[in-house]
Amino acid sequence: MAFSRKDPFIFRQQNLQAGVASAVKRAGLLAVLFGSPLAAGFSPSQTPLFLTPGATPNVMLMLDDSGSMDWEILMKPHYIYCAYMSRLYYCFRPGGPLDGGRVRIDGYGNTDFSYLYSTSDNAYSLSSSNGRSLEQVWNINSVNDLFTTGDWRVFSSDVNVMYFDPAREYKPWGKDQPDAVFTAARSHPVSSEAGYSLTRDLTGALYAVAVDDKGFSGSVPYPTASSYQEGSNGLIDAWDSSTLYQINDKTIEVWSVSFSVVGADVKPTLVQQPS
Repeated sequence: MAFSRKDPFIFRQQNLQAGVASAVKRAGLLAVLFGSPLAAGFSPSQTPLFLTPGATPNVMLMLDDSGSMDWEILMKPHYIYCAYMSRLYYCFRPGGPLDGGRVRIDGYGNTDFSYLYSTSDNAYSLSSSNGRSLEQVWNINSVNDLFTTGDWRVFSSDVNVMYFDPAREYKPWGKDQPDAVFTAARSHPVSSEAGYSLTRDLTGALYAVAVDDKGFSGSVPYPTASSYQEGSNGLIDAWDSSTLYQINDKTIEVWSVSFSVVGADVKPTLVQQPS
């Protein structure tokens, strides 16, 4: 009986035989490879061969423990307060915004202030150029002093990024640390640290929420009505509007603060809100 190559049975049988033969050859090749002395040192790659080896990780973690890390004031670039409004003192006005992080106060020239509070555990002494505190020169709980000799922006996290931010939730520093006592807040919450025994009554503390709604003409502000402009400019200017809060033990007092042209000058207006 003659069979055609096209006969399905014969075709399948020939393919099976060819497949078996190919498998036998591959098995023989593997046996030669793994049975040879080279096989003892063979280690299959654990990553795809098309991935070329990358550079060895080279990461350095640096922690800044310099004294400036202890400062309580870290201001965004801003113009000194007296550049906006005339006061009793000579205005030592730089030609551009202050960008050194600290704040300057009218009547103290180019003196920089690094702290709010005169606390004995500050990293720098009060007599040091890096250790001056605002508490040394004005009543930081006085709303009146804030707008006559001070700078309200120090009490706004919109400018002083180290200050209290009402939009954030603050939790104890560690899982074993209790909540702070408002009328006796510790300078440091860890009992082994020097500031643990130093407490402060925070009654009367201030904070402000700023609104960028004013600007100035020209390249720098001047304490004149012609320099004052309505509209935002990307900076928190001294004559921008704000809401000012004073926190007491059981109550909070609130003022709406705005600035407007009065004659040739710009003056603040404070309107206290109902409690």
